[in-house]
Formats: sequence, C-alpha cells, structure tokens
Amino acid sequence: MKQISVLTFALSLLVLTGCTAVYSVNPVGEKPHAIEADDWDGTWRGGGDAVSIKVIDAEKGILQMAWIENMEFNLFQAHLLESNDWVFVNFKEKVDDDGYLFARIKKSGNTITMWDPDVDKIRALVTDGTLPGTIKGSSNGVESNGNVVLGKLSAEHLKIITSGDRGILLDWENPIFLRRLSE
Repeated sequence: MKQISVLTFALSLLVLTGCTAVYSVNPVGEKPHAIEADDWDGTWRGGGDAVSIKVIDAEKGILQMAWIENMEFNLFQAHLLESNDWVFVNFKEKVDDDGYLFARIKKSGNTITMWDPDVDKIRALVTDGTLPGTIKGSSNGVESNGNVVLGKLSAEHLKIITSGDRGILLDWENPIFLRRLSE
C-alpha cells in the first residue's frame, strides 16, 4: 500500500494512508471560513511530525504550511471553506494532480482534528450517481477501486456529504489530531 503523505498538517498533517484517495476538481465548501492569525499561526505537531502554519489571508481562510519530510522542504497553501456547519480544509498535493485533497477540520483551542473522506463510501455515491465524479485508475488491478475524483459539487451535494443522511462519509474511526507547540 502506498502512503500519500500530503502534509503533515496541523491543519497540516493530513497524511492520507491507503491505496486510494478522494479528490475534488474544486475546493470543497461554499464560502471562505474567516479565521484569526492568533488562533492558527505557530508550530503544530501530530504524531512525530511538526508543521509550521501561517495565516496568509484571514478573511478568505487561506493558510500556508511548511514542514520537512525525508530531508525535503514542503510548502502548501490550504483553503478553509465552510458548508452547512462544517469546515473543510482543501489543498493540492501537486500542481498536476487530480484536484484538491480535502478533509473536515475542527479547531478547538490548541487542538486541530481532521477527518479524511471515507473513500469506499464516497466511491459508492459516485458510482450510483448521487455525487458527480469519476473513478480514476485502479488499485490492485480493479478499476472500481481507483481514486475518486468528485466533480463540481452543488449546495445539495454538500448537504449529502454533511447531513449524515447517507451515513458518515468520513473516516470517523481514524481522526488526525494536531497540537499547537508554539505561536
């Protein structure tokens, strides 16, 4: 199994593990989630990794994250968008990838919690036409096990993702926790 290390994201240790991932052609969410630099700027730690976070645009919810992985410097911008009562963090792993990786994010004090989308549940909703998108590539030789690339999501699609009416569409059992070390 390939580990997709997207970012040691404290709001940045979004380390997606598994053979496949869920992408979206556009950032997920309906409007920017305004933030305060004092609440986000600093060094965060999740597992054994640390990431520096700096607010770039507080009104638009844009963060810059930096960390070192395998002696290589990594720098990403993340966009926080909200839909219904949820906040999503969105970022591109590479400029030429399938789109934006995203997760639900919740910040409480000096702790950030993130939940990745549940690939199998999202894939099923794309396959049955409930959510727009495609299954790209294959995993273990099975085409239906490839990455999920969500198409343009409407407010109604986002309601399906956030409402719980179709079950919990996140990997609820494996949250990612980040703790603030310094400001």
